Amino acid sequence: MSAQETLTGQIAVATNPNLFLDPPVFTANELEPLIRQLMQHHQGRFTLVFDQPVRVPTGFSGRHHTQEVSELKHVKFFTASGTNSLAYTVWRRHGFMLWDLPIPHLRSVIAERQMTPDEQRACRLQEIAAILRRIHPNAWDDLRQKPPEAFLDQGGAFSIRSKFPDPEYVIGELREAFDQKKPVRFTSGRSRRHLSVETKMCEDGIFRAWFSSEYWGCGNGCYYLLINPTTAAFGEYD
Repeated sequence: MSAQETLTGQIAVATNPNLFLDPPVFTANELEPLIRQLMQHHQGRFTLVFDQPVRVPTGFSGRHHTQEVSELKHVKFFTASGTNSLAYTVWRRHGFMLWDLPIPHLRSVIAERQMTPDEQRACRLQEIAAILRRIHPNAWDDLRQKPPEAFLDQGGAFSIRSKFPDPEYVIGELREAFDQKKPVRFTSGRSRRHLSVETKMCEDGIFRAWFSSEYWGCGNGCYYLLINPTTAAFGEYD
């Protein structure tokens, strides 16, 4: 039985279809139409099961940073921006092309149970609570007092280490600014966006900091709270 036939039969008997590759496929061109059929019946995430431990790109450091896994959980498939090619992610902010997977060793793609709205909300609140615990003790005294529910409609957290030239110097200055509650400001124009970071003691006696990423010449972009010297969180988009 071909992989295509196996997939079709599984869709006919399951609400959340699974893909069993027996015989295996060897290229992204063979795998992509099968995954797209799965996506028509399941909009959630998948677990990829391999026939042996393999190295798979999963993180923020690009294709050269890989993780050895026998199963890759919480995979979300999507069409890559600007292309018609399929990509995957296990994070919210970074993805990889389907051909980055060791496809000849892939044996099954298992649909994970989708969380209920209440479960999704509880999971999101846990993530927000973890972010709030990362606030520097000298900063955002008012922010720490708010319940996680106050941030449900705002973005998550990410590192700003790679955003500026000479990151060790910038992060070092930010550490000193947070420790001493002093003002600093840095900007970067090396990318298509204008990036800036600022710290200051506000009139109400609370030390605050911000990170922004704006499109050049229009004043629109993404604006975040800088909750410690390396972490931006709770973005708003203009």
